[in-house]
Formats: sequence, structure tokens, C-alpha cells
Amino acid sequence: MASMPENDDKLNGELYNALLKEEMENVIKLCERVPDHAMHVVTIHNDTVLHLATYSKQAELVLGLLQALPHHLIEKMTTCKNVTGNTVLHEAATLDDRSVEIATKMLEKAPELLNICNELGESVLFQAARYGKTQIFNFLADIFSKYDEAKQKLFSQRTDKTTMLHIAILARHFDLALNIARRFGHIVGERDHDGMTALQLLSCNPSAFEPARRRGFLKRNSSNGDPINRRSTTGYCFLLDSSLISWQSKKQTLVASSSTEIEYHALAKTTSELLWLRWLLKDLVVPNSHESALDLAKLLVEKDTSWKFTSSNVDVGKPKPHNFGCPPKVSSTYETGESQESSLGLSKLSVKEDTSRKFTSSNVDLSKSKPQEYGCHSDEIGVSSRQRLKQGEVTPLFLATKSGCVKIVKEILRIYPQAVEHIDDERQTILHVAIKYRQLEVFEHVSKMEVPMRWLVRRIDINGNTILHMVGMPRHDYVPEKMLGPALQLQEELLWFEVNNHRIIWASWYLP
Repeated sequence: MASMPENDDKLNGELYNALLKEEMENVIKLCERVPDHAMHVVTIHNDTVLHLATYSKQAELVLGLLQALPHHLIEKMTTCKNVTGNTVLHEAATLDDRSVEIATKMLEKAPELLNICNELGESVLFQAARYGKTQIFNFLADIFSKYDEAKQKLFSQRTDKTTMLHIAILARHFDLALNIARRFGHIVGERDHDGMTALQLLSCNPSAFEPARRRGFLKRNSSNGDPINRRSTTGYCFLLDSSLISWQSKKQTLVASSSTEIEYHALAKTTSELLWLRWLLKDLVVPNSHESALDLAKLLVEKDTSWKFTSSNVDVGKPKPHNFGCPPKVSSTYETGESQESSLGLSKLSVKEDTSRKFTSSNVDLSKSKPQEYGCHSDEIGVSSRQRLKQGEVTPLFLATKSGCVKIVKEILRIYPQAVEHIDDERQTILHVAIKYRQLEVFEHVSKMEVPMRWLVRRIDINGNTILHMVGMPRHDYVPEKMLGPALQLQEELLWFEVNNHRIIWASWYLP
């Protein structure tokens, strides 16, 4: 980028300092000294004075600059973009206070701003959804709702296929996401560049359904005491979501006569802080978004048809008492009313001659390769569930089961009980997945469906695994929240075996 003349650099410095100090009159006077007035580029990122004033939330200055902008420079409002491709209206879409007033004034002068997208293909409506600005979003949505559905889709989706519903869920703006799903129902089933629908993304976010008081986290610790003054040290910290909001570590003011007394004093101090924080959060009206997430899940389950994705249910599972060969691969299919043939084509196979005598080993050294054993998982280590989506669709029912979104699992099975029949690309049922990912509540909920349980417990996956095998199955595509050592991991597996052993029908050892 070519350097600016020295005089321009000095003037830009004066303008930038005036903006930093919020000197409205000085900024307007300085703008009168340059040909482009408020559309004069100040920063190396091509931000104009109007850009800077807008995203620094100086509403009065923005309105003053718009009022003083000469008529022949109005066209520059649509052509002057910063390096990210944002117009001044894009910056206005990120504001809270007086955003509608500022956007209205901008659109009065340059209505073409409404149809301009930035470098990522984000419209101003998308920008408002991305930052969770409900007020300006509703204002812009009222305008865009007058467009036909094709044009609405153009401005509600960016170039990587992410819709504003996707981005609102990813940014945890669940109130706004619910509003988007209701107003723009035609984008509910749209898929992003990973092939994920909004329901599938929500199914991967179990914390969305937890109340704020449950997402808060408390740690308290009391030491045994200073050997010199005999006073104990108490410490605590409070987290809201993942943010630390209060903490303390100090010595108690008195000498306790027992460890019980130490704990009582620590508990009293911590409880006092907790009550104060609860009152503060109540006065600040901190939103409890889990209710909106629940309403959003119910709406998406009804409108999003991605819950139908399943694999072929042709049962070719059999015990494999040897270490040779590779497990058959079953291609993932979309379940429709039409019958679909298994990709294995077992019915067309005919063995005319036993050629096993011809088999021999290769002279290639494969000593480092690990043979596939009966009952072992066939996933490639390191292959994430996100990467697997490119190979085949995953129903939100299974995504919710893996991540622990019990609310979505229950809602899908309540509205569409037939979804319990689904299997994944390894022909694993919801019972396999629930046990593998240690989702006891999901397992118990499905166990109450007595009729489908009669055949679900007998299902064997592509590797010959029953649901009992899943108790000890390593999860290569799963990272637990708590990193456990080998001893605690083994303890967890044994506990799961004890919990589920009496629930599993031993007939599942045999082929149906």
C-alpha cells in the first residue's frame, strides 16, 4: 500500500486523536479541510471518519457527520469500504443504542447500502444477526421481509453457505435465533459448508440448555492453617459460563478450633458472596438464554428434516473370530419411502469356486500395521465427527446423543418416535451411541420404549459389536471435559459396566 503524503498523515493523526477524545466539533471542522469530508480514509485498514465514528459508538457525531456530508459525496457511502468490505451501514448494524436512528439516516441518504455485502458475503442483516443486535435486526428484517424468498435467501446467507440462523446459534444468541427461525422459516433446513443444519449445530451444544445458575461454577478451598498464627486461608471463585466474575483468597480473621469450624466460616463467606452475585445479576437482568434455546430446539425439530438421515438397515453383522480382512463398508443413504438396495449387494454374490488355496502373503513388510480385531472400533484415529460429516450425513438425534443434548433427544423422539430406528454409517443404533458416549440419561429414556427395545438390543454394528461391547469402546473422536488418568478411566468403564450390565438383554450376543 502506498504511503500517504506527510501532510495527510499529520491530518489523519489529528482526526484520529479527535475521535479518540470524542471531540465532536473538532472532528467536523477537520473533515471540512479534506475534499471527502466524513468519507476521508483515516486508517491503514481503509476506515473512513464515518466508519470510525460509527463503530466507536459516537452516535451524535455520526448523525452530525451525515448531516454535514455534501450531496455530491453521498455516492461514496456505497463505494467506500474498509479492508473487510464493510460499509458504514455494516458498522451501524453492530450498535446497540440509537442503531435504528443511525441506520434510518444512512438509508435515507443512500438506500443502496441495504444490498451491499462485505468480503465474506455478509449483508447488513447478517451482520446484525452475527453480533446479536436484536433492535437493528428487527428494523432491517422488516425491510428485507418485503423481498421475495429468493432475494431473502441471497442476503441471509454468506458465501460459505453459513446462514444468519447458523451464525446466531454459533454465537449463542438464542433469542435472536428463535426470532430468525420464525421470520425466515425457509432457511431452517439450509446447510453450511460442513453440511450442518441449524438443528445439527444446536445438537452439538449441550450447555445451551442449562440454566445460567447451573452454568455458574464455584470452587472453594480451605487450607489447614498457617503454622505460625494458626489462621486458615479460604479461597473461592465464581464463573458465569466460562468467565471468571468473582474470586478471593485470604486468611480467616479468627483462629478456628477444628477443621469443621474452618469449613463453616468458609461456607458462610462463600454463601454471602453468592447471594450478592445473584442479586446483582438479577438487577442487571442477565438473560437466561436456555429457555430460548429450548423453544428454538422445539421449532427446529418440527421444521428441520435432517433428523431423517440414516444408513441402510440391512443387517450383515456377524461375529468375526479372526484378525484378517477389513470390515465391510455400508454407504450412508437418505431414508425415503422407496426401498434402497444395500451397497454391499449381498444378494447378487455367488461363490462358484473356493479359491482360498490361492491366498498368500505379500512380501511387503507390514509389521507396523495393527490388525482389525473382533469387537474393535474401525474409526481412523484423529478423524473428527466434523470430518465424518463430509462422508455421510449424521442425524441430529445422534449428534445430540453424543454431546449430551438430552432435551433435543427427547423432543425428537416425542414428535417423531420412529426416529429411534435410525442407525449411523457403522450401523450403530442410538443405544450403541448412548453407551459409547456415556449418556446414561439418553440410554434410560430409550430403555422406556419397550417395544423398540426388543430389537434395538439385538442390533450388531458393522464390526460385530453389541451394545455391551460399547461399554469398553475407546472414543477416538471424543475429547472428555475432564482429562482422566488411566486408573480413573478404567474405574469409569467398570462403573458403566455395572450400571448397564443388568439392563442389557443377553440375547444380544446372538444373531437375530
